[in-house]
Formats: sequence, C-alpha cells, structure tokens
Amino acid sequence: MKRRERWTVMASLVLVLAPTTVAFGQVPEPLRREADELFREGKKLLDAKRYAEACGKLEASQKLDRALGTLLNLADCYEKQGRTASAYASFTEAAKWAKEKGQEPREKVARERMAVLVQRLSQVLVRVAPEAAAQKGLELKRNGVGIERATWGVSAPLDPGEYQLEARAPGCRAWTKNVTVAPGPSLMTVEVPRLEPELALPPPPQLAVAEQAAPVTPSTSPSVEVVQRRGPSTKRVLAYSSAGLGVASVAATIGLAMAAKSH
Repeated sequence: MKRRERWTVMASLVLVLAPTTVAFGQVPEPLRREADELFREGKKLLDAKRYAEACGKLEASQKLDRALGTLLNLADCYEKQGRTASAYASFTEAAKWAKEKGQEPREKVARERMAVLVQRLSQVLVRVAPEAAAQKGLELKRNGVGIERATWGVSAPLDPGEYQLEARAPGCRAWTKNVTVAPGPSLMTVEVPRLEPELALPPPPQLAVAEQAAPVTPSTSPSVEVVQRRGPSTKRVLAYSSAGLGVASVAATIGLAMAAKSH
C-alpha cells in the first residue's frame, strides 16, 4: 500500500504529518481515497486556523483509515483548539504506536509534545464519600458517560468546558452537579455525598362515597293507597255489611208481615 508522508515544523518540533496507514486490516480502496481527501481538507483547515472544522475532518479520516500521521495532526489540532486533555491522550497513543512500529522520530515528537502538555492539563478529581461508595449499585456518570469505579478518587485530565456529574443508586434520589473546568494547569475536586433515600409516593386520596339507599324493587301488587282508592274502606265495608244486614232484617220483617196478612 502506498504511504503518505509529509514533514513540517510546529512549535520548534519536527512533527510528522503524513498519515502513514497502519496495517490493522486491508482498507478498501474507495475508503482509503476518501480518508486521504478528508486528511487533505483537514490539513488545509488546520493551516487556516479553522480548528473546529479541521479536527472534524481529521477525526473522520482517522475513523475510515487509521494512520499515525493523521493521529499526530489530530493531536496537534486538539491542542490548538484548547482541548488539552484530548491532545495529551492522542499524543500518548501516537507515542505508543510509533514505538511499536519502530518509528523513533515520531515517537520522540509525540513524547516531547506530551511533556509540554502535561504542565497545562486541567485535572478533575471525583471523590466519593465512603458511605456513598457503600451504597449498593452506585453509579457515576459524566455528561451521560459512565465513570469507572477504579478511577473514583483519582485525578484525571479533562478538556476545559462545562460538565454535569451524576450519581445514581437503586432506591435513592439522584444527585447531580454542574461544574465548569477552567483552562489549566488546575485541579478541581468534586465531592459526591451519600445519596438520600427516595421518598415514597403518598397513596392516592380516597374519594368519599356516599352510602346509597338500597334500590327499591317495584312491587307488582297494588299499593295500599291504590287498594284504598279502588275499594271501600274497612269501616265502609262494615257499614255496608251492617246496612245489608239491616235491609235483610227489614225485608224479612216485611216478608213475615206480608205473610201474616195473607193468612
């Protein structure tokens, strides 16, 4: 595979700019050409001091076709953009890579840049209270990305900027803190307290339900009032009965009288 190489002077150090491709696997020719084009565009933008755009192009090139020269240029771009932690990490990777490849000049350049950057790093130390660390399932995140438990209490370099730290544990209220990391050299310590128990939600209010009277089953028989309305009252029946008896008695008397007259 054809290798791209170029040398330039940056900050009185010789930095190899050519992104020599590493044989982690054969890269398809179309992707390699695209990576070459992105590298050239990124380099032009870097020379024009358009660092944000330049870093984006170089990142895309490196993703398509990993190359040591591209990584060195990307590290330089990060440094010029003020992203000191990203630059330091990239130079560290480049130094290791160059050593493995036996490219001493590039390894030397990367280590010299690291020595300069280490004095400008912004360090952040996340200290977790013992009672918090003992909480089961405790997790820490920085801008949504998990922080390994092994790094708790160990200072780590971060790019200057805004960050949100978050701590969560089952059954506990989440803890969050927004911090601003200033340009280095600096050291910021963030204390993570014990998480408070999550408040239990009160039961929903019980609505008072008025007691309802038992439903009235319609009666199929006439009501008393209807009966009274439809028939005579007891007194009337008795009166009528008495009257009937009286009439019968009178009739019987008359009958007897008539019978007597007939004899």
